[in-house]
Amino acid sequence: MAVRSSWQGSISFGLVTIPVKLYTATNKKEYVFNQLCKNGHRIRYKKWCPVEDREVDYSEIKKGYEKIKDNYIVFEKDELQKIKLKTTKSVDIKEFIDFRQLSPD
Repeated sequence: MAVRSSWQGSISFGLVTIPVKLYTATNKKEYVFNQLCKNGHRIRYKKWCPVEDREVDYSEIKKGYEKIKDNYIVFEKDELQKIKLKTTKSVDIKEFIDFRQLSPD
């Protein structure tokens, strides 16, 4: 199995740029199982509206925040895009330490 970096970037000090790759320190193995009926056919998941007693198409689904029980503030997709956090893709280095100061735990 090939080991891939989880992040790539660079550290810049004036005119000097050092390429950096970040790797995970642990390897987590997960097994993903599908749910099957007794005859071995994969089960589907339907989006169901219990009030209207019907299946809801993906294009009809909106996101909402429940302010009080059964009372929602509905957000449109463009509104959610506007409130997304802006990321800078930069890391600020505060100080360097000797590697012996790091705990192996």
